[in-house]
Amino acid sequence: MLLIQGLLEALFHQHVLVQLAIFLAVGLSLYALACGFLVACNRRQIKPAEWIPVAPFATSITTVFGLFLAFHAANIWGNIARAERAHTAAEMAIRRLDEALGPSQLNLPQFRQELHRYVGYVAKDEWRKGRNRAVSPRATASFTEMNAMALAAAGQLPSPAAGQLIGLLNEIGHSRADKTWLSANHTEASSWLIVFALGVLAHIAIAAVHFDRPKAGFVALAIFASTTIVAYTALGMIDDPYRYLDSLDPSHKVGTD
Repeated sequence: MLLIQGLLEALFHQHVLVQLAIFLAVGLSLYALACGFLVACNRRQIKPAEWIPVAPFATSITTVFGLFLAFHAANIWGNIARAERAHTAAEMAIRRLDEALGPSQLNLPQFRQELHRYVGYVAKDEWRKGRNRAVSPRATASFTEMNAMALAAAGQLPSPAAGQLIGLLNEIGHSRADKTWLSANHTEASSWLIVFALGVLAHIAIAAVHFDRPKAGFVALAIFASTTIVAYTALGMIDDPYRYLDSLDPSHKVGTD
């Protein structure tokens, strides 16, 4: 399963045209398989009509496939929503902390400078190089330094201010952990395999109800194969929740470069 997940993740990190080409090859293979099944069954049976399942049979299989595909798509879109929420939470916490450390409030210039340095490391090392797929050692070291500064400053601040300072820092850390975990574990290999398997069965079911009308079966299979190619490619493009969210560059949070 780990090998399959690694292959799927490698596929979803490819350019959209590469993904389209791969899913096109998969779709054509399924189409050829289903057409071969249809032709073989048509030629081997003296009375093909006696072997044709009733029409609702194929509808039930394609419905199950459509439902699982919809659930799978909902999970992928849910990951995108979680990615955006994690970014928004981090952005709000960083901006509030940046303002709190400014001269008009707590006036902790070294702490504020370290915050800007941390945001720069996250933007350059985690976002721009790998879209949050790997943790930056420099960002981790900078966050550890900020945590030490916060603990040192908490002893000299009123309890409400100290609590807010620690709370904002914890929120930044939690949001960063959510982003890196989601980016590194977004592909549900088991879900993709179920969808692929049901897609194969749906092709076979459509072929089965056209034993007596091979030409009509070829047309139906061509349309269905085209639909699955479009669906797989569309979902593969966004399986990585951060791939097309260019507006979530962390450097925008405090204006670092």
